[in-house]
Amino acid sequence: MVLERLMEIWLDSAREHLRESTVVSYRIAVARAVRYLGAREIASLSEADLKDAEQQLAANGDSYQTARLMFNVLRLSLDYAVEQGMLAVNPAKGYSPNKELYRKTKGTKAASTGDVARLLKKYKFLHPYHMPILLLYEAGLRSGEVLGLTWDHVDLKESTLHVTRQLVQSTGGKYKFTPLRSKSLVRDIRIDGKLKEQLARWRRDQKNRGLLRKKDSFVCVETDGSPIDYHRFAYMMRKEGFTPQSLRKFYEDKAREAVAILKERFSLKEIGI
Repeated sequence: MVLERLMEIWLDSAREHLRESTVVSYRIAVARAVRYLGAREIASLSEADLKDAEQQLAANGDSYQTARLMFNVLRLSLDYAVEQGMLAVNPAKGYSPNKELYRKTKGTKAASTGDVARLLKKYKFLHPYHMPILLLYEAGLRSGEVLGLTWDHVDLKESTLHVTRQLVQSTGGKYKFTPLRSKSLVRDIRIDGKLKEQLARWRRDQKNRGLLRKKDSFVCVETDGSPIDYHRFAYMMRKEGFTPQSLRKFYEDKAREAVAILKERFSLKEIGI
């Protein structure tokens, strides 16, 4: 049985003993656990898988409190599996989130234009990390969206990125596409001429190096054409003093500023906000 199915069964069995507010909170935590671990068979779930999931959780900017709730719900559902004879031992029993991971991302500040310029100078155009940095900073994509962006979702003619899914990586470098956390995150992003030119050049380079695939041809790839190893990318950014979240925060701040200006100049009805 995969973890996603187990957590559905457990929550259905437990909800009659819980307050409605607790059920809602647990559902959110279950959705988060499923995002990182849902496809794993419960019989093969290990502490290494839990650590891997936590690394992704922290790297995506979630808080320590969020991690505590997710792992608490995970532990309860696996306790249920033990009680029902589905498991001999609960692999999450005794597992506690590492506070240090979340201290690094707490209160993240936006990277400045100068910061990003220095990063791009170090990770030059042909480096695998050059384009992920640009997409985080210039287009405001989230980490999983950057990893999961494929060329069939890039419309250079219309200067548009179609963001419809994300890529989740698990232990051993395996990956899978998953839906975005909510339908509201499915969107088209208009890109400026400079980023469009960079993407066009990036694609030509991939073609020349034989890195384009017939199916799921990723925009951001390692030198062998495989998807970027997110954990290593996040680790290298931390060594530079940033996180993926801090890189995309500049885009978020610009968007908020633009909305504020529009609200000042026009009525909310006129601009559809």
